[in-house]
Amino acid sequence: MPRFTAQVWVSGDHPYEAEINAANVFQAKRNLARREGVEERHIHRVFPIDENHEQYKLNSSSSGNGIDIGSWGAFAIAAFVFWLLLEFTPWILIIKVSFPGCLK
Repeated sequence: MPRFTAQVWVSGDHPYEAEINAANVFQAKRNLARREGVEERHIHRVFPIDENHEQYKLNSSSSGNGIDIGSWGAFAIAAFVFWLLLEFTPWILIIKVSFPGCLK
């Protein structure tokens, strides 16, 4: 059975997190309200917990291997293209103006 997390907002108190096993989101909200002794309108932000993803996040943050190479690679490529434009655009314009038939 999937596990869900939710915020319980009781008037006059700070919200707190609660977890429960349920068949779906609606059942989780209903069961949490019954277990916590509040009305269903006080249960907010009910989301399923992905056990494998949570474990990966904990392991990657503790070991420091959580670097996203894809975004850094895209940034490096964009910086390289920008450098190419800055470096070679004046030369292309000089050649085009000096020798109009050279570059078509």
